Formats: sequence, structure tokens, C-alpha cells
Amino acid sequence: MTVKACIFDFDGTLADSMWVWTAIGNNFLEKYGIAHYDGFSEELALLGFEAGSKTFVERWDLDVTPAQLVEEWQAQAKESYATNVWLKPHAEEYLRELKAQGVKIAVATAQQRLTLDLALKNEGVYDLFDVTLVCDECTTTGKATPAVYLTAAKMLGESVDDCVVFEDVLGPAKQAHAGGFRVVGVFDDSPAQDHAALEAEVDRFINGYDELVGTDPQQLL
Repeated sequence: MTVKACIFDFDGTLADSMWVWTAIGNNFLEKYGIAHYDGFSEELALLGFEAGSKTFVERWDLDVTPAQLVEEWQAQAKESYATNVWLKPHAEEYLRELKAQGVKIAVATAQQRLTLDLALKNEGVYDLFDVTLVCDECTTTGKATPAVYLTAAKMLGESVDDCVVFEDVLGPAKQAHAGGFRVVGVFDDSPAQDHAALEAEVDRFINGYDELVGTDPQQLL
């Protein structure tokens, strides 16, 4: 295959930010009297705010509207993404190398447009990306389907065969594969990541972007 474009998840993949989703998830469960359970932050990150709010209101018959939940979550996330979310070591260096070598780059994430833009601008990399896409703009199912990756590839003007998806969570990695993409798994120390299962699923697994800096993108996989 020829690598013409790389599509990156944001939280846990490009940025050390899964702690934001964990905090939002824990606050939600506590506020609405729902027993904490392993995997909730992963489920929220998979679905995103829009799809997640509708799913959870229906699941637990909550006395709140999905729109109100989204508003609550956005308020909690806004300050964190604007000031306290940082790219992983060597991530920016690798992104700039890809651009310099003519590889298009995109972000495809389940988070909100507002918080994504705040984080990218805070890190000074907003203008690096050819495409930035959030699930809510193209699907009602978050990353429970390949829709966001397929839309990103279309917006980049590249075929699925020429795009590589970078993900840190097993469920989205499986969906990227279901859409026909090759997938690079990225290590994250969040409890939402099942390291062994992700490594078994993806075409390549990296512990950090230092493994890719200075390498030929055509030898990525």
C-alpha cells in the first residue's frame, strides 16, 4: 500500500487526555447515582457526547435531557481542553514530518468541535491538519461504526487503501478495520486501554511517537 494520509484519533492517541473523559464519566455516574463500573469511560469515548447522552438517558431512564447532559459535559471539558491537554511526546514532531513528506493528516474524534479546536489551538497545531472531523458532524453513533474514518478519507480525497488510522482504544480500532483501513495502535496508560487486545487487533503497535520520528511513512506498515 501507499500511505497518502494518516487519520488520527485525538484523545489518548495524539494527546494525553483520556483523564478528561474518565473524570467526566466518574462525575456523571456519581451525580446520577449509578454504580461505577470498569469500561464506562471507554464507552463514553467510543460514543462521544451526543450519542452517549442519548444512550445513557435511555438506559437509565434519567430525569434529564440528552441536550442537558451534553451541556454539562461540555462545561466540564472546556477548560481542560483549552489549558491542560497536551500532545504526547514527539507527536507534533511526527505530524510535521508527515506534512513535510507530503502525507495528508486528519483528526477524527468522538469529542466535541469546540473542545477539539480549543486543544489544537492551545498546542499551536490547529493549522497543521488538512481535515479535522468530529463524529457528531457525520454520524449519530460515535465510533461504533467506521463512518467518521470513511468521511475523513473522503474529505482528504484519498482512498481507504491509502489511509492509515491511528487509535488507542480497541473498539474504534476494530471499526477502522471494519471500514477497510490499516490501523496503528498507540499506547496510552489510561485504564480504558486494553493493551494486549489492542496490540493483537492492529497492524502495528507503537509505545510512543519516538518510534516513528525520522522514519519513512511508506514503511509505516
